[in-house]
Amino acid sequence: MLSPSESPVVNRSRTDELSVCWIGDPSQSGIVNAEPRAVIANEWPSGWTSNDSTFTSDGIESGTTSAWMMGSNQWSRLSATNIGDTLNVNHLIDVESVGIAFFKEVKLPISRINGKFGVQHVSITQDMSATLTDSGAAQVGRLRARSDLHAIGPQFKFEYFRPVGHTKAEIVTGFGGSVLFGRQDQLVVNTASGNLSRIGADEFVTNFDFFSGAQYKHLIAENRYWFARGGLIAQSWLSGGTAISPQDDFGLRGFVFTVGYNR
Repeated sequence: MLSPSESPVVNRSRTDELSVCWIGDPSQSGIVNAEPRAVIANEWPSGWTSNDSTFTSDGIESGTTSAWMMGSNQWSRLSATNIGDTLNVNHLIDVESVGIAFFKEVKLPISRINGKFGVQHVSITQDMSATLTDSGAAQVGRLRARSDLHAIGPQFKFEYFRPVGHTKAEIVTGFGGSVLFGRQDQLVVNTASGNLSRIGADEFVTNFDFFSGAQYKHLIAENRYWFARGGLIAQSWLSGGTAISPQDDFGLRGFVFTVGYNR
């Protein structure tokens, strides 16, 4: 990923995959459930990969990509400064999360609210690879920065459901978050400067997510139904790290589709 403060190259990202599996067993008798009888297991493997970014210097403008080395607390840089120097950069991010939560439902006169509390485990991989070639297309330098974060901690979420008229559809809005504790390992290799850094450190990560969409329910029997849900999800990972700096923040957004069974 090119540093926007040092290079005119723009690195665009796209969502490759985002899926959710939801299995639950909620009790819906009475106005308020007396105990959290239900368990939800959800998993969303996600992959985000950027388009390749390319910058060629004309001798006046220069392009630089950087990676922060946690061990020595300094930047490792790769720059295209001479006429014909070309910098190619690719960035890959992969987020995998598995959680299990207990939840309780509160029925209102028209709508209902779900409250969830549980544990989440997350694995975040950031991988940046940059190459520098001269005007003759000979490689003169390479920068590789990779960080792997594994963390676990408590998570919470609140969901609001409101039926659409007398149909089987519902509007769904949810907000949640998690506080995660774990370890991050980083590797930085720069053949142009000779930098080599390999280090691991304990990390603290905070995640917030927001969901908005619609749900369709097919009732089978009392308190038993199949459902299909779709909508938009946005996540903010504070101190989740990037390929440039392992302690930076990043955000993700995409479309989620869920199929499940409640009884």
